[in-house]
Amino acid sequence: MAELLFTAAEGDYRLRRELHPGRDEPGVIVPASHPHVIGVCMKHCASGTDTDGFHLIYNHHRDVFWHRDLAAKPLDVISFSKSFSYDQALPTCHDLNPMKRPHNSLELLIGFSSGEVVFRELISRRSTRTNTEGRLSKSAVTAIRWMPGEDQYLCGFADGTLLAMCLDRVVESALVIPKRPAPGAFQIVHSKEATNPAAQWLFGADTGAIHAIAFSPDCTCVAVACASGMLYVVDVRAERIVFSASSYFGALYCATWSPDGDYIITGGQDDLVTIWSFHEHDIVARAQGHSSWVTAVAFDPHRGTDEHCYRFGSVGQDARLCLWDFSAASLRQPRRNSMAAHLSPLAALRKKKKKLKDTQESIHISARPRSEVASLEPVVSARLHDEPLSAIAFRDDAVITACVQGIVRVWGRPPIATPV
Repeated sequence: MAELLFTAAEGDYRLRRELHPGRDEPGVIVPASHPHVIGVCMKHCASGTDTDGFHLIYNHHRDVFWHRDLAAKPLDVISFSKSFSYDQALPTCHDLNPMKRPHNSLELLIGFSSGEVVFRELISRRSTRTNTEGRLSKSAVTAIRWMPGEDQYLCGFADGTLLAMCLDRVVESALVIPKRPAPGAFQIVHSKEATNPAAQWLFGADTGAIHAIAFSPDCTCVAVACASGMLYVVDVRAERIVFSASSYFGALYCATWSPDGDYIITGGQDDLVTIWSFHEHDIVARAQGHSSWVTAVAFDPHRGTDEHCYRFGSVGQDARLCLWDFSAASLRQPRRNSMAAHLSPLAALRKKKKKLKDTQESIHISARPRSEVASLEPVVSARLHDEPLSAIAFRDDAVITACVQGIVRVWGRPPIATPV
């Protein structure tokens, strides 16, 4: 039975609002592997224009809902039905442009199970379509992300294709599959013409589906999580892999960066949330609290006692939300009969930082036994929905969760204690 509140050290988080688009659409058959709510994307605007406010986007079946300031009624519903020539295609991922590239605009990208990508400007309702006949890829779009500050975006597909697309290019060239780079290598093949795709990203190993794309806060690097269980961290400007890492087991489904860019967290089929150090290129800890696949992770930028303490959250197919407080002191040390066991994971990583500065070679982090990696326990573990969860997001006054049945719940934060 789902709970109506959950409690952390700072107080009770209570259910404030539930957004529900309605019961299943009659006549629509949704594959069991296809969640109704793929994800939640948000954007806060404060510029004295029509776009001011907090914007929440989520999808249910063929409909994409746009809510403003968490109002119960959506501001707009974008419906993709057969009349739009989408046949049985369903939205599989979406991303709201975090930047305000044109003045007074909200730009949304929507990927489909057919491989199509729809660009939608929410204010003017202008739309364009890309890959309409599967010219670039006939497999489903599994991840999509705006490239910060540009009119380009990265689009990942179920067959492992990863493309950089440009909004201003209307002509599409048939995708030429170049030779795969050597194992461990990476290459970006740029288009010589003003056509889409603008570039193709190639890894030296089979990635499987591209499940998550996450840019670092300074926009210089991107983390790519794959069905093969590989995490790739790519320096976009230098066009090289900074480091790669293997999951403990199975596919990776999600990835995100800490607000300061020091850490990356991932989740997937191993039921774990794994913490990676970006600067030291190594695993820091595994967070154990879920009993099924982890489907989404996010840092809470509004919590944390200082620059060395982080709060992040995760949700999974066990319908649970886990909250974690991460610092060197919070880690449970692995039991090993060696001097390294007496060093905290962060201290051990700092010890080798100097060596990493002297090399430009890509580093691969292999999966390590549990006995060699520090562990982290959740500060909150609560079943918040009756069905598997697919999304989590944080704002200054609430935590937002979504499940595969199309229910989005808003959990109000406890009031901040005022010093006496």
